[in-house]
Amino acid sequence: MKNNSSKVFSNQLKKNAKLSYYLEKNYQNDFSPSINESTFRIYKQIKYFEDRGIPIILDNGCGTGLSSLWLAVQNPDSVVFGIDRTAKFINKKRYKNLIFAQVEISQLWRILWEKKIAVSKAYLLYPNPWPKSKHLTRRWHAHPAFKYLIYITNSLELRTNWEIYALEAQASLEFMTDNRTTLSKFKPNYSITLHEEKYMNSGHDLFKLLSSKISSEKS
Repeated sequence: MKNNSSKVFSNQLKKNAKLSYYLEKNYQNDFSPSINESTFRIYKQIKYFEDRGIPIILDNGCGTGLSSLWLAVQNPDSVVFGIDRTAKFINKKRYKNLIFAQVEISQLWRILWEKKIAVSKAYLLYPNPWPKSKHLTRRWHAHPAFKYLIYITNSLELRTNWEIYALEAQASLEFMTDNRTTLSKFKPNYSITLHEEKYMNSGHDLFKLLSSKISSEKS
């Protein structure tokens, strides 16, 4: 991958002024999409492992799945689900504790919450920032399904090369939950995604948001 990645350009220079409005709206309203067959099938697989006491890790929007491979190696006693809307995954049979799945991510978060499936760790690694201000609701932290992910997840890690995205995601977590959150600029010792490698080689600032559950949901 060429090392010529441009930094995020946006007409938005601080947290979006409409973020609080959408967070309140998403918190108050239910999000109930129809669950397609492929998403339901992956839910059943996840339930199979949870029923047997095996920790679940979700690598959301995993792309080719390099990060999922890394997570599988780092967490041999867990099962890692690398999920994405597209199916451009690398070799699927390298690790027994790794499963790639093409799903509608928002549907999966919703059904896992509905069925009370606990996720040990969840990752959002360099999601599409949708940098135009008018595209706020396309960002995961302003999506109506985001609350379901943070309700079912004990630990969430988000990485991005746009500080405003990280600040908005932190605001969303703090609005929806009592989770303990920390946000910091960081320099990885090595890249775990193709995007991270490109951003590192292009000299971008990288940001890491960590969230850990204290209580289950905002009361």
